[in-house]
Amino acid sequence: MMAAVGAVAQHYIQFPGFEGVPADLAAVTTAPGSYGFAALFILSGVAELAIWKQDDKKEPGNFGDPLGLEQYSEDMRGKELNNGRMAMIAALGIVAADVFTGKDGMQQLGLGAIRERTSRVVLRATAANGEVFQPAKQMGATAPLGFFDPVGFAKEGDESGFRNLRAAEIKHGRVAMMAAVGAVAQHYIQFPGFEGVPADLAAVTTAPGSYGFAALFILSGVAELAIWKQDDKKEPGNFGDPLGLGQYTEDMRGKELNNGRMAMIAALGIVAADIFTGKDGMQQLGLGAIRERTSRVALRATAEKGEVFQPAKQMGATAPLGFFDPVGFAKEGDESGFRNLRAAEIKHGRVAMMAAVGAVAQHYIQFPGFEGVPADLAAVTTAPGSYGFAALFILSGVAELAIWKQDDKKEPGNFGDPLGLGQYNEDMRGKELNNGRMAMIAALGIVAADIFTGKDGMQQLGLGAIRERTSRVALRATAEKVEVFQPAKQMGATAPLGFFDPVGFSKEGDESGFRNLRAAEIKHGRVAMMAAVGAVAQHYIQFPGFEGVPADLAAVTTAPGSYGFAALFILSGVAELAIWKQDDKKEPGNFGDPLGLGQYNGDMRGKELNNGRMAMIAALGIVAADIFTGKDGMQQLGF
Repeated sequence: MMAAVGAVAQHYIQFPGFEGVPADLAAVTTAPGSYGFAALFILSGVAELAIWKQDDKKEPGNFGDPLGLEQYSEDMRGKELNNGRMAMIAALGIVAADVFTGKDGMQQLGLGAIRERTSRVVLRATAANGEVFQPAKQMGATAPLGFFDPVGFAKEGDESGFRNLRAAEIKHGRVAMMAAVGAVAQHYIQFPGFEGVPADLAAVTTAPGSYGFAALFILSGVAELAIWKQDDKKEPGNFGDPLGLGQYTEDMRGKELNNGRMAMIAALGIVAADIFTGKDGMQQLGLGAIRERTSRVALRATAEKGEVFQPAKQMGATAPLGFFDPVGFAKEGDESGFRNLRAAEIKHGRVAMMAAVGAVAQHYIQFPGFEGVPADLAAVTTAPGSYGFAALFILSGVAELAIWKQDDKKEPGNFGDPLGLGQYNEDMRGKELNNGRMAMIAALGIVAADIFTGKDGMQQLGLGAIRERTSRVALRATAEKVEVFQPAKQMGATAPLGFFDPVGFSKEGDESGFRNLRAAEIKHGRVAMMAAVGAVAQHYIQFPGFEGVPADLAAVTTAPGSYGFAALFILSGVAELAIWKQDDKKEPGNFGDPLGLGQYNGDMRGKELNNGRMAMIAALGIVAADIFTGKDGMQQLGF
């Protein structure tokens, strides 16, 4: 509640010394606003942990009269609860809207602004003096990566935004360099009084290591907020010579940037590897350990009697890799877990081998009736290729779940001779394992390359293509004629939203891609309209035999509701894949008159689009509210 009020009030009110602080989320990263945020964060923590304390003699959640007004009655507590719930939603909404629009709590309502701000998601750079600020020409664009900004945070003309990003990058890089060095050094070095503290992540939760971590966290915050401060007279991200050595030249700053980037990746990698393996920064390199530790994800099994099961001695530990388990899933002594992993590995490997071969073969071979289907990932969304994909998906599931079944009398992962050739010996099983591993990597690589390049499995090797295709990630539209296809001029760009494509999926010139998106939008909208109506109607109406089925999401898991859900799921799939089919002679997404009423004109199709969009939001909202409240579609409205 205080946060929501503050998000609105700071549009109009600024305390002395905070006059230059923005009124939106940028306040958190703009000094002295960042210090104020830190102070509020600490005060909130003190209030939550030390002041608002539960008294077991009182009802749950009653911390006493918060303001000492002696009006904290049951009615008042009920109002506080509901207002607090509304405030949590409001605060999240204000933050989300600020992130996507750059407007503060009042500007989001269309009211006048203290000052103009720009969206941090899509900033349209404008330069005051002709020359546009170029992030790619600033310090840090060094070989071999050049200018590194894969997500596109830095915008041309946005020097202020770039300064904030560069400041954060250098600060985090410095902390990460210290963290990465510390993660390695603590394997060998322990300060007096910390002798019993583990050398891995467990140090954070083991006293006195936890106190040391808290101290380092505070020191890092002090350094980031109070010591490393930006001077607007210097180039972006230059906080001055950090060690006072007089060597903070341009070359040294470039090295610091790249080393900081590497350190951030290294620190994250050390933490992730520690979580999955239980090994500290040095043990992850295979070097000797100070002490033995075990993974916090799946603790190593030890046997009370007899010989301990050894995953590294099972089938598949072959040259050149030896025993391959980089993440450390297989544990000594855990034979049952290993059997499950090995079964999954062989099953997925077999499917991946077929997938990898198919990804290459479909460049040259097309079955009768599939002549017009693309040879790349677009086959999955292009009928009749989508039907073939559904059939293969089901067949793969049948094979994995019903045919390739583990026999506990055989070694782990041995499902028997898959083709009945009588050649499924130990050597053949070893080859199958390694080929399956290679195929899983190959299949993932083919899919990833197709997504980013639009080339199928053979084109990726530079070989000739049956037909030309374009990338679905970043399509550079080329027009056969002078006029380029304009998604914004198609059906559905209606008031008050205009052309609605906030994520930018539709590309100018990509009519084929737009047709697929529009087809999916209308299909999903139709299903969502039925789902939204059904979510409300089932509160009042129950078909014969379904009287005991709940009216909320629990219906999906309560028989016979689960059978009804399966039937509706299949019917929706049939409608989406087989009935509502695109006619290339018609405008994008026009599947014909859905009810045969002869009224499916341009106006009606526009209404269907908007109603479908609203229904998708409504259906998602009903589901989300049901998950969090346990109330069905009508109960959520208070009925």
